[in-house]
Amino acid sequence: MTFSWKRMIILGIIIFLGGLVCTQKGNIPITNTIDEFTQLVLNNQEYDLTQEELLQFKLDIRSLEFDENNRDLLQSQYFFLGYIESLLGNLEEGKTYLKLAGQLGKNSDPIIQVLMLSSEIKSCLQAGESKRAQEVFEETIEVSQKLNDDMVAKVYQAYARNRVVYNNEMDVAIQLMKEALKIDCSANTSAYNHLYLSLLYLATNNYTSAIQESIIALNICEKNELELLKGASVKSLGDIYYIERKYNQAISIYEELLKGNYEVSLSNELTYLSYLADCYAMINQFDLAQEMIDKFIGLTSRLNEREVQKELNWIYLLQAKINILQSDLESAKQALEVARRYYNLHPDEMYTNVDLWEQQLVLDLKLFKGEGDRLILEGYIDLLEKIKARGVREDLYYTIRDRIIYVGDLLGKSELTTLYRKEKIDELEKNEVLNYGTELGAIIKKLHNEKSLKIILSWKALACIVGCIALFILVNTIHIHLAHRKIKKLNDILYQQSITDYLTKTYNKKYLYEYVKNYHEQDLICMLIDIDYFKLYNDTYGHVAGDKVLEQVAQVLKETFIEDAVFRYGGEEFCIISAAPIHEFEENIKILYEKLAQLKIEHKSSKIAGYLTVSAGVYYEELYKVDAIETILKQADEKLYQAKALGRNQFVI
Repeated sequence: MTFSWKRMIILGIIIFLGGLVCTQKGNIPITNTIDEFTQLVLNNQEYDLTQEELLQFKLDIRSLEFDENNRDLLQSQYFFLGYIESLLGNLEEGKTYLKLAGQLGKNSDPIIQVLMLSSEIKSCLQAGESKRAQEVFEETIEVSQKLNDDMVAKVYQAYARNRVVYNNEMDVAIQLMKEALKIDCSANTSAYNHLYLSLLYLATNNYTSAIQESIIALNICEKNELELLKGASVKSLGDIYYIERKYNQAISIYEELLKGNYEVSLSNELTYLSYLADCYAMINQFDLAQEMIDKFIGLTSRLNEREVQKELNWIYLLQAKINILQSDLESAKQALEVARRYYNLHPDEMYTNVDLWEQQLVLDLKLFKGEGDRLILEGYIDLLEKIKARGVREDLYYTIRDRIIYVGDLLGKSELTTLYRKEKIDELEKNEVLNYGTELGAIIKKLHNEKSLKIILSWKALACIVGCIALFILVNTIHIHLAHRKIKKLNDILYQQSITDYLTKTYNKKYLYEYVKNYHEQDLICMLIDIDYFKLYNDTYGHVAGDKVLEQVAQVLKETFIEDAVFRYGGEEFCIISAAPIHEFEENIKILYEKLAQLKIEHKSSKIAGYLTVSAGVYYEELYKVDAIETILKQADEKLYQAKALGRNQFVI
């Protein structure tokens, strides 16, 4: 999943689940428009309303008599009109109505009090006034306690959700949800609590706790036939697959959810479509990815104006990412411009960290256009610092770190790339204890049937699964005590990464000079290989396609010269060092040219063929001396020059 797609998934689920909380009717009799809209807000379902439905509610409320003698009703009318105007994007009108509502003091109806206080909490967090938000939250809890336990839990839920959305405070949200779980609630609210806590754990890489909470939620849903929440629980399994980058499994779940076997609201459908688009793109099924995006954009016409702006900002960033993967850089640029226009309308109301994602995509675009690797590297490093400052330690962080390693390798910044590679190794060591990725996938497979996705859980199954998790924790605890035996292995991995080219997985140029020290007073062959007209290939097909070609050529070289050492010498050049007899090596060269001819990688800009070709220069040194590497490289380069002068697509020895 690019920008922090894990974070985007979690925030998307937060909105998705918002419409699921306590969908059963509460104690409020729906006798008129005010009561009906109150119920929608209590259930967080107002975001599922279309523009037309919001306008209808607005007209219905305004058509009611504004009785100044009935202060409570008048305040409710002002409050909901302000609320609706804000949803419609009419901020000034919304503020005016909300101010009028506030001037009427406290409403005698505790439900309206809770809603108005919750609105104030959101405003405080938007304004960065966390201390004031906490004070209002405590007051809201006191008022909600006059109603029922479910209402108290809802206040905790809403506050946890807003602390995530506006402040990225996952740890705070987790503690709030733990408090909510201590409350004796209805089955519906309890299932939501566990499922939402599972998602928060998932966002913080605590997979063991995440799966435990999901299992409890699924069990509650099965026992109480909570179909809507059951769909949310099934979706959470898809999200775990997505985060584990098991895109085909994630696709099977998201597609099943769209087939009609589960209740799907408009916001849920948009969520599924966007995740499907990204999953399809990640497995190179770009036509299906585009189909999902087109459906998504079509459905946004049913949203209110503010929601449209937020969703289109998100989807056009995803469109840009997919265009970059397809090497369609001009379309990517246009998609980024559209996304930026929507973002600039109301930056504070967009999804969290989309500005960082946009910056990443802009740098990616420059990278694939070849607009100066040094400046791009500096841009990625600066972006990584911004990400650290916000406390984001997820997909976005890891993606940018990988970009730095990639560009650093291109520029020969070995000290920089080694530093970040070491950080990755340290995380691998940590994940030996904390990340149960493979085991988690196995457990999840037991929780659903791929064909029907019907969840079959019982407390006996729950105990079995939790027991399995406990077993894995025990095994990994034992691994801690054996950690000293893994240090050498991890150091070996770090060293291997330091001598390997990030893109082609061949040895890098730096290691070439170290490698040839193994040879002294023996015959040695050095071959330099250059892809013909590679710059024209990049100009025609884009840098993403160019990178794929480099990977393909490198793979053919490694398969052909299996007993020799293959190095990426620089750009589109490769070097092979061999101690084989020269006649055997020459036979392998002929096999190389045959394999490349069979591949027929299209290169319509080549001046010598319609497919990709290479030129090579081979130098054979008898009784190679350890300090003669520069000499044999120079000789091989001269032979390569001769091969090019003779018309390319050939080798000279």
